[in-house]
Amino acid sequence: MRPCRAIERLPVMVFLVALLCLPEPGASVSDLPPFPIGMPPHHLTPPAPEFEFRFHSVAQAPDGLLFVGGQDGVYSYDGRRWEATPTPNRHLVRTLRHDGDQRLYVGGYGMFGFVELDANGEPQLTDLTPDLNQVSDATNFADVWDILITDDAVFFRALFHVFRYKRGNGVVDYWHYPGRFGAIVEYQNEVLLQFRGEGLRRLDGDRWQPVAGSEPLSTHMPGLLPLPEGGLLTVARDGQWRRFYQGRVEPWDSPPELPGSEHFDAWLVLADGSFALGSSDGQVHLLDPVTRRTTGFQVASGFITDLAPSVEGGILVQTDLGTTHLFWPSQWTRIGSETGLMGRVERIAPWRDHWIVLTNSGVFRSDGYRFHRLDWTAFETWDWLRLDDERALLADSFRIYEVLADQEPRAVSDDIYPRLLLPSARHPGLILVGTELGLVLLRQDEQAAWQPLFAQDGFTGRVLSIVELSDQELLLAIADLGIVRVRLTAALDGIEEWRILEQSDGIDYATRREVYLARLDSDLIVASTAAGLFEWREDQFQATPLLGLDPRLERGTTRRIKATADGSWWAWTDRELWRRPPGGPWRQEDLSALRPISLGSLTWLPDHPIMLGDHAAVLLFDDRIEALEESPVGVVLRRAELTDAMGRVRRLPLDGTPIRLPHDIRSIVFEYALPSYRRPEQRRYRARMIGYEEDFGDWRETTRITYSVFSPGPKRFEVMARDSHGRVSEIRPLEFTILPPWYRTGAAMVLWLLLALSALLLLLGGTVRWRLQRVESDRQRLADMVRERTLELAVANRKLRNMANVDGLTGVANRRRLDQFLEEAWTRCIDRNSDLAVILIDVDHFKQFNDRHGHQAGDHVLKEVANLLTGCLRRGEDVVARYGGEEFMVVMPSASRTQAVEAAERMRSKLETSDLGVTLSLGVASGRPSAAGSVTALVEAADRSLYRAKQLGRNRVCSDDQE
Repeated sequence: MRPCRAIERLPVMVFLVALLCLPEPGASVSDLPPFPIGMPPHHLTPPAPEFEFRFHSVAQAPDGLLFVGGQDGVYSYDGRRWEATPTPNRHLVRTLRHDGDQRLYVGGYGMFGFVELDANGEPQLTDLTPDLNQVSDATNFADVWDILITDDAVFFRALFHVFRYKRGNGVVDYWHYPGRFGAIVEYQNEVLLQFRGEGLRRLDGDRWQPVAGSEPLSTHMPGLLPLPEGGLLTVARDGQWRRFYQGRVEPWDSPPELPGSEHFDAWLVLADGSFALGSSDGQVHLLDPVTRRTTGFQVASGFITDLAPSVEGGILVQTDLGTTHLFWPSQWTRIGSETGLMGRVERIAPWRDHWIVLTNSGVFRSDGYRFHRLDWTAFETWDWLRLDDERALLADSFRIYEVLADQEPRAVSDDIYPRLLLPSARHPGLILVGTELGLVLLRQDEQAAWQPLFAQDGFTGRVLSIVELSDQELLLAIADLGIVRVRLTAALDGIEEWRILEQSDGIDYATRREVYLARLDSDLIVASTAAGLFEWREDQFQATPLLGLDPRLERGTTRRIKATADGSWWAWTDRELWRRPPGGPWRQEDLSALRPISLGSLTWLPDHPIMLGDHAAVLLFDDRIEALEESPVGVVLRRAELTDAMGRVRRLPLDGTPIRLPHDIRSIVFEYALPSYRRPEQRRYRARMIGYEEDFGDWRETTRITYSVFSPGPKRFEVMARDSHGRVSEIRPLEFTILPPWYRTGAAMVLWLLLALSALLLLLGGTVRWRLQRVESDRQRLADMVRERTLELAVANRKLRNMANVDGLTGVANRRRLDQFLEEAWTRCIDRNSDLAVILIDVDHFKQFNDRHGHQAGDHVLKEVANLLTGCLRRGEDVVARYGGEEFMVVMPSASRTQAVEAAERMRSKLETSDLGVTLSLGVASGRPSAAGSVTALVEAADRSLYRAKQLGRNRVCSDDQE
């Protein structure tokens, strides 16, 4: 019987395979215009708000550090913090070029030089500008417009001057030309320079020799680009594209869509020999000079000032307002609302000689550049079915419309709320319609009028997908209901059986009955639920790994699955996409830089990219493009700042120089960053200091950590970073040694040893004398008993003293102990000649809290506040005490006002973000104790600061320097 059943099903299987291998139903793509060009993945790095918004150039160091030339200097960015390095004359920086090692060469207004990081990690600018009194026509030396780096020299090209810095000996010489210079380039191991009005010259020793045949290149040429087939392509202000090759100047046929060369002020030769050209209208054009093909992206809304290669791969695009990292080449691009598209995209389809996009904002038509809304319907649109070259069906929120060429759409159904249009693979001319009210079957009669064969009555439920099992059997995926197996009548005018599939049928819906069905080939039907993936076999479902996809998916989310005619399988959610190429494994596509919102439909057409519908956007995937090979950067330690016992701040060297530090330093602040610009919000860090802690902390966003208590001995600071792809990098550890205090040095330890030996000798002598006095043993035993009783009494007395010094409710010092400690701290700071800081703290609106929640809740809050305050202190000698009622006081010997304010802000912020439901007002006072002064005055100053914090609205920190 098995062979007979297979033979009976064979024609249907062949038809289904053929249907699966076709493009989107009825698609015709021969006369279609190109889809509007989208943007590849990109990330904009805006400058710091305090910088003037006008930038001219960009470059990147091998470790990822970003440099931008601005109005008054060079700005560097490590992925988290900006730092400014002003030029000596405080004028703009026009040009930046990095040598790929350690130096950034800078060309500015009336100056040039280079920037290097010193041993402490600080950028330092070295000015190479010669004495202008020794330079011809120095009054006309203004902007440096270009920098050329060769193996042995660096050339800085200004308008009337070209300076050469010899890298070997540091000598700077120059040439002057009153007719103005143009482009400078190294080509075939020679340096070529345009002398405007004359043509090109090549550098021979210290002289520029004319290049034969270049005389026609006399008009201003800011750029010369090496062509892969040989020769140079000119970027000229007259707009003409020319090629100079073997002594001849000839026109170069550019692609018709490429603007004239006068539109470009920035260019970059890419690794594959192609060119990136930045125009004045914010577009980046990627030009392949071999195929003469070009692609343009609207990267910015204004002038592009510079282009530079990114060490991560891709292109850095500089504009007046920021730096954009363009991840190109990319298989992914995004078409967004800038093309006129609106609403959540439900369907993309070719129609006659243009593209149709259905969204919940209506129907949009593409002219190849933009989308325009058609007035076919005022409602949401859900699906499209092309019937032939002249006819199609359109489903909006209420009805189905027939679309005829050059005619207005006409309704062919009542209000059936259609959502899905599917041509039957078993009944030619039959349309399976999934609606919000169940299943509808539609067919044209002999008069070409559309008639419903069957419309489900008395049912409410949205049909998400339909799969035909046989001539009369269907599987329906219905929202919030699950999978329904339906058997139709032989005449297709009714339902004989309606059965919801449950766990007994092999399906598991988990907690949500959201399910999608997909036929991946003629024999493979797959259901996707929140519990996983299930395959239809022998009239029931079975869990399936689907060639490795299921184990990689997170439970609780339902994925849509689709097979395309190129043999690929796809699975997606609102923001994630998985792809299995023919014969290959599943892999997750990185859509992070495209920032999808709600992925919906997936469309495949031959010789076109895959099209994913999103909210007011279409994501395009083209596997014919070789994807960008990213070069990940690693985390870098940017600075380490030490504050010594006197409050002075200095940076520690980061270049491996041995570091020995005194024991009484106040703190060390470490700053680090991962200079990666792909989804920077997903970067995470963790750090540790060996010798202080053994384990790394949790992954966090913070790139700054402070240590303030150090024990003597060797230390090693380590940082790990994780980028948006989950790749982990580490810094080169910073090692240093904390020296012990004098009484713990080697000489002091020898002295302590001698004293201990002396004490031991005395003890031995006493023992001998004790043995000689055995006659007094009875008296000695009595004395021992007395000493034991005395010791017990002393222990009891200590417990009593502790009870007298500790607040019974909160466990911190009480008022009595606070008064003692204040006097002790005052005297100690006089001896040290150091500051004493006091923080007076009040729990805001505590009486109302007590009245509202009761005294037990109030007591609990006071205990938790005391614990929180204690946990915020990082110095061993600081004391928290209960001052009275809901007031607390923190005493910080040898602490500056800044340290006290920082500690107070930590306390305020930590309580504000806790779940206790109260806030703190804090008053800070600090001063240098003296014999003539009074600790009472310091406490009164803190009390005034606290009063001011309450007057200003509570939940804040005020200090006595604000009076």
